[in-house]
Amino acid sequence: PGADMARRLDPSMRLKTEDTPLCAVVSRRGTVIGGEAGKLCSFAPSGEPRACIAGHSRAITSMTSLRDVVVTCGADGRARLWSWPTADEPFSCLGEFHANAPLSAVTAVGWHSGALRAIVGSAVGRLHDVWWGPGLAPAKAARAPLSATAADAGAGAAAAAGAAAGAAG
Repeated sequence: PGADMARRLDPSMRLKTEDTPLCAVVSRRGTVIGGEAGKLCSFAPSGEPRACIAGHSRAITSMTSLRDVVVTCGADGRARLWSWPTADEPFSCLGEFHANAPLSAVTAVGWHSGALRAIVGSAVGRLHDVWWGPGLAPAKAARAPLSATAADAGAGAAAAAGAAAGAAG
């Protein structure tokens, strides 16, 4: 589905065929696609292109959405929180978390005590419990990595499940 959407992009948005779509989120607000070269592109529910920006300096490896925001992870080691773009408002980066390794997945996202909480995984097997504080100001509270590592997959899955349950609450 993402590749079909990418083919329909307006050429002026510069999402080239080399920037293969890697992930997408779909909601009643439209579709957002993340690409191999770090491009972040949005489409209206009708499929019409809205905006295309350089969302990350390397591949966007995972994304998810909740309400009015999109959370992306990139091979550049950053997790970014974006406002959902509309016809009148382009993407706006609301917050960022930087890990010391490429990030590979957003495993859970939810609201907790007025803050947006995301569990993101790095390519070296660490899980990070990332919080963007009340008001979603840029670079708000990023918590320390959870104690899971790639060598302890069972504990990692348990930590992610426990964090996800807490994030949803």
